[in-house]
Amino acid sequence: MRKAALLISLLCCLLLCTLSSASAGSPQVSLTDTGLSLQGHEVHYPAVHFDVTPDGADDDTVRVLEETIQKQILEKGHIQDLSSRLAQVLSLKTPLTVTWEGGQTGDLLSLCFTARGPVHTELPEEEKYGLILDLQTGTCLTLQDLLKEGTEEAFCDLLLQEILPALSPQLAVPDLTEGLFEEDSPVSLYATDLGLCLLYPQSRLPTLTGHAGLVCLKWHELRDLLDMSEEGPFVRMGLTYVLKADADTKDRLSAIVADGALPGLPVRLGDTMQEILDTYGLLSDPDEYELGRMVEAEDGRFRGVYLLTDALSFRDFSSSRLDGIRLDSFAVCSLISGETARESCLDLLGSPDLTLTLKAREADAYRLGEGISDYYYFGGNTLCLHFDGQEVLATMTMTLGDR
Repeated sequence: MRKAALLISLLCCLLLCTLSSASAGSPQVSLTDTGLSLQGHEVHYPAVHFDVTPDGADDDTVRVLEETIQKQILEKGHIQDLSSRLAQVLSLKTPLTVTWEGGQTGDLLSLCFTARGPVHTELPEEEKYGLILDLQTGTCLTLQDLLKEGTEEAFCDLLLQEILPALSPQLAVPDLTEGLFEEDSPVSLYATDLGLCLLYPQSRLPTLTGHAGLVCLKWHELRDLLDMSEEGPFVRMGLTYVLKADADTKDRLSAIVADGALPGLPVRLGDTMQEILDTYGLLSDPDEYELGRMVEAEDGRFRGVYLLTDALSFRDFSSSRLDGIRLDSFAVCSLISGETARESCLDLLGSPDLTLTLKAREADAYRLGEGISDYYYFGGNTLCLHFDGQEVLATMTMTLGDR
């Protein structure tokens, strides 16, 4: 069984990589983890190598481009500063660690670095630094590069409308818009299939759990503000599939469910809940529903996301695993909350394996509104699409096994 599950996971990962790969003729890079490790302190970052070079680039051009990109990573990812800091904290018991995540998306490279430990002082803290690199030129993209001209004010309004209400009410209200469009803005960028992340210094956006401040605007929320031209970053990142259906939509979505991980969300079905919350923080007390607990993580990527687990206890997660991921605000493979009609979902995915109609009492037990739930079984896991009374998509839930 374990070998079969491993094979299914490998096949799903291969399919996801194939469906999300850059178009023919685009540059392709490989990322090799490298860095320093001294007395328990570690600084990691990727070394970039072109496997497929940009069209028309000779060997000298590629070498210069690789050097330019690597320099950007060391500077914008604060790797140089953190490597120097490592030499200063060797005697401290709390280790300084720097990890990275992300990768190529289309012909851009999006990376996020997380520094933990004595980053600025001897006290433990956390900072995140992001960058989006153009693999054709080696330049770093700014927020202005992603947006249509003249939409800066609307972007700031969106931040205030969508993000501020989702922050913990126990925190002082931060100014999320200050300095966003300055040349040397302290707020950096990280793009995923889920949305655009803004990474704030911890002093600008503190959290209850001491984690670095991060907010995430979903792509469907940004749709009217983004440069959606063929030459624009969104299209070049290969993310049009997030908002628009294509011939691969069902295969892509079934692969995601079978794999148990949503692109851009840093958890996977079956993960240990305590490790998840240690890494991403607990936003508020769990809510109970029919099958267990609904948990909100503090990291901004989990806005509009509930992590589903058992009801063994109220706040103890040491023996719990991630049984499900529920999305209340999302755009996944062209399925968009509050917009996509059930008829469109049926056209894309076919007839569900199971359909349930939830009246008020049953719906309340699952913390849902009255409506229809369609269930699809993919690769041993379950996708549930719940539609409201007008048969418009309201929530999407992935769960372990055929639940």
